[in-house]
Amino acid sequence: MKNLLMGVTMETTKVTSKTSSLKALLLRAWRERWSDLQWGIQIKTILPRGVSGDVYNLADCILQQALVGPGPNQLVLTYLKHSLSSQLVSYAAVLQRISKYDGFHKPHCVISLMEFLETIQGRITCRGKPEEGLLAASILSLCHWLLTAASHAFTALSDLGDSPEHSLILEKPFTILGSMLNCDFTLAMLQLARQDDRELFNDVLKKCKELEVALSGQGNAAKLTTSMEEILRRITSLDNEDGCLRGWMLQPVSQQQQNMQVQRWRQKKSGIGNEKDSVGEEHSSCEPVAYCPLQALLAIEVLLNPSSDTHVFVNDILMMQRLKGYSLPRLYSEVMRACLICLNDVLGTSEESQWGAFTFLKVPHILRQLHLSVSGESTNHGKGSPGSPSSTSSVANQDKLNSSTMDGSLASSSPLGDPSMSSPSSQSSANMVNASAPFSRDVVDAFELLLQYTPLLDVIDAKCSCSVVECLLNELAKVGLVTESHVKAYSSRREVSGGGVQKSESSVVSQTASIPKVIIRAEPTLARILKTLDADYIKIQEALLGVLCQVLTGKSFELILAVATVEGKLRTFVMKLIKFNECSKGISGEGGKAAQTRAMLFDISFLMLCSIVQTYGSQVVLSEEGGDSFFEQWVRECMVERGRPKCPETMLNRCDPAKVDALLSQFNAGDIDFKMGQVKWHEMCLNVPAAIREVLFAWEQGSLSPTDVKRVLDALRSRMCCLPVCAAAWLCSYMQILHQDALLKPMNMVQQFLTTLPNEDIIQQDNFKERSSLMFQIIRKMQYDVHPPTLSKSKVLTLSHSIVSHLPISEQLQTIWVGIHRRGWVTIEATHTLESLLNTGGSQWFVSNLVKEVLRYHYREDLDKAVDLAFAIFHLDIENCNLALLLHVLPQYLQNQMQREQLVEPQASALAQLCAYCVFSAVEAQGGVDSVNSSVSSISGSINGVNTTCNGRTVSRKRSRRDMEGEDLEGICPSKLLRLAPSLSINATPEPNDAASLFGSVVGASNNVGTQRRVWSIPDPLQMALNELFQAFSVIVQDGEVSQQTHFVFKFLECVVKCGGRDRTGIVLQCMPSALVPSLLRSLPDLFTTDLLLRLYDIRTVTGRRAAARDLCMLRNMTMKPGWP
Repeated sequence: MKNLLMGVTMETTKVTSKTSSLKALLLRAWRERWSDLQWGIQIKTILPRGVSGDVYNLADCILQQALVGPGPNQLVLTYLKHSLSSQLVSYAAVLQRISKYDGFHKPHCVISLMEFLETIQGRITCRGKPEEGLLAASILSLCHWLLTAASHAFTALSDLGDSPEHSLILEKPFTILGSMLNCDFTLAMLQLARQDDRELFNDVLKKCKELEVALSGQGNAAKLTTSMEEILRRITSLDNEDGCLRGWMLQPVSQQQQNMQVQRWRQKKSGIGNEKDSVGEEHSSCEPVAYCPLQALLAIEVLLNPSSDTHVFVNDILMMQRLKGYSLPRLYSEVMRACLICLNDVLGTSEESQWGAFTFLKVPHILRQLHLSVSGESTNHGKGSPGSPSSTSSVANQDKLNSSTMDGSLASSSPLGDPSMSSPSSQSSANMVNASAPFSRDVVDAFELLLQYTPLLDVIDAKCSCSVVECLLNELAKVGLVTESHVKAYSSRREVSGGGVQKSESSVVSQTASIPKVIIRAEPTLARILKTLDADYIKIQEALLGVLCQVLTGKSFELILAVATVEGKLRTFVMKLIKFNECSKGISGEGGKAAQTRAMLFDISFLMLCSIVQTYGSQVVLSEEGGDSFFEQWVRECMVERGRPKCPETMLNRCDPAKVDALLSQFNAGDIDFKMGQVKWHEMCLNVPAAIREVLFAWEQGSLSPTDVKRVLDALRSRMCCLPVCAAAWLCSYMQILHQDALLKPMNMVQQFLTTLPNEDIIQQDNFKERSSLMFQIIRKMQYDVHPPTLSKSKVLTLSHSIVSHLPISEQLQTIWVGIHRRGWVTIEATHTLESLLNTGGSQWFVSNLVKEVLRYHYREDLDKAVDLAFAIFHLDIENCNLALLLHVLPQYLQNQMQREQLVEPQASALAQLCAYCVFSAVEAQGGVDSVNSSVSSISGSINGVNTTCNGRTVSRKRSRRDMEGEDLEGICPSKLLRLAPSLSINATPEPNDAASLFGSVVGASNNVGTQRRVWSIPDPLQMALNELFQAFSVIVQDGEVSQQTHFVFKFLECVVKCGGRDRTGIVLQCMPSALVPSLLRSLPDLFTTDLLLRLYDIRTVTGRRAAARDLCMLRNMTMKPGWP
């Protein structure tokens, strides 16, 4: 301890001795009137080689000597300027020393210091590692000193009345501050200092407020000029999240255009601007009319997640808004347009009910939740959002582009929301709007944009024989997004623009033609059915049978399912049907009409349930706990599901040989009448497979002729349609284990079930026609799942696969892609084919070929469209497609000599953009972003956005059939568990080498009181893929060579910053090696900006600020070199 104290004392004595020598040298230089060159020569005799004068407080010594008198010593100040130029002292030390000067009673010294600052502020930088952490604080301290000087000058002017020196002192701080705010480097340093020293920054804000109030007062000698007010406002704006960043530089161009468009709407309503030019610019700024990026994403999400909760779609739409930079009116109009494009595509097919229900029932609630999310209001899921959980956090949009409120004051400013497109008819209709009614201004503006797509609206109105705009408006009025006056006004405008379209009320149309009206009427019908199913089974058997038979008529069942799906009531409907199916199994001794009714109820409910399971999957509609009802057990053991093969022998375990023999005897005799009072129908379903096996084996052995088999099968399907379904389920499972040569006879038996019965009397009784029609669909789907037909024969069905073709799958993919890119949107048929291609070729093949198709284009517009469409298509299985892109496809383009030649502009930027899109989408799909921040910002892609809620139960979000089958990507199984980063207190200081702390795992002590953040790490294998990708990037940039690969690395980082925002960027870049950005900066300094460097790091952490300061100073020094462009 004694030796330690002696060492410290000797070191202090040494520093004191050097400082004394420096002061003596200064006095000698002043007495002998040395020039700055002589000073530079002599100072080296005291300072050791390579040692900075900051160690011995050289800047402090010089300024003390220069400002000792009432006036400044200009000769000594030249010594300070020379010391700065020769790097004997740092700018940080000089600025820090100036900020401590408090001799405001000596105005000439203050003026001299400010003039000195004016000469050096254009060269402020940092050239040594110890200075990097001090420069930002020094600049903030200097700002505080300048404002303090201005405040003292104002006080002096108030006392003295008129003083040229104090007037100059009042003006110069604003001149210096203006230059600092116009310099990207000092502006970035101020942002770092704001995070580092919150207390001092609050003092700066307080000074700004005091000066603004003082200078704005009446009767003052000094007045607040416009330039002063602007500078004070800009300093105050630094307190925003990205206050110092010129955010528009990194935002997509489309966002600028949409902001300008919304502004033009407001100006035109006020009579400002040229109407002709405004309309022309609006049309020129929009993408091609047929191009709709949201359509492709929604088409695939509805294919994979038809029963997802509203907030799942909201998160997807908000993600697309962040990527594309849409304003809220444009976003809402694109959602509606995308759904109308899909609906128009499927009209007349089996999927029109699904898309009709989604468009007219689901979309209004999606728009409502979007509106509440971006406006910061909590969503009342119990009242307004079908299928929503009882409680979930509202999705906040941190990149909100346009405020959206439901305040009545908006109505008075613009009754119809979007005045820029107003025709004379719209101007007159504006007067009808009730200004006191609440509505969403952005939704109303969205209809102004939607009405521009007249050809689309005309076509779909003609097909539906009604106004789809009016139907949408009516549904939006129910959720409070528009008023009745809006409905009337826009409906009349649409009627005028689409004068040739006849409404359904004025013409007799079929259900198919008026799908919007039918869907809307089906909503209360579903409610009545569910209410009926809640009644006592014993009392309502007859009434229930009539209701279910009516549901099977025509397309009613399809419509009811579509409405139940989009309203989140599908599982409720299924559970109620299972309950009634269980009650209808049969009671011994019951006879007469009661037994007949019970049998029909069992048959119809069983067929309905089978159809629902085939359409939506057993894991979606059945309980996760695994119920013990007969139907749930039968599905687990016997139901034919693609990717979940069932053992035909296991299906026979619960058969009773005596009952099997009785069934064989009855069917062989052609007896189609069952003794209803003695039959338990669930036992019949369990024993039919064994009976059908005996028939098949007898036919194969020659004991039965084809005529005998036909007679048995006809008897089997003559009364109860559930029995052929159970028989076909066993036959299809058995076919899966047979050799190709042995398939003919079981396949013919299945095919026999699909033929029409010759007995017309049977067809006409007990609603047999409707039941048999549903039976045909179920058995045909089973047959196609086991033995798929050619593509042309299966278009009438929605198959899980339809890849049977003589063309190679690569040619099929190319053909489909060419059509998609030409149209700018994805047909529903194409989504099914693409899913089949993905399941057949695997994610690696699928991604590799799609990326190859994307990079074939050479023009920016074509590439942007291709990237958006490919990104949407990857959502067929975004997690595995993203892994394939990062682990296999991208490394080939970076390392393969033949493929790296394709990484030229603009293809390289397009590929980087696609990679960034996929990474962020995969992160949100896996729940990798969950941030709780009470006072900074909230993230829209929360954990709640990855779950769906059915019947009050939260389940994992369904992504693709590939996930449901339990398949993986080359043995890699994505973990669905989230790992919470180690919790640290708010005031905790992260370790310097902690990579996670560099990007937001903790929040430093500089944050506001009460702020708490919780950041989820990315689960494997996505984290592993990002680690490997960044390691590959480090190898590419470490040599400092400028190549196509280094350019791509920069473009990827730039796209991550553009797409992710602060919180998402930190999540993705948390595993980035610390040397990657500096190495890349040395190779490509002309591509970097201060904005980009600040966004690459989480400056809310100490380590992030250090890294940002290091790179900012490096860029600053490079730009200050002679010959820099």
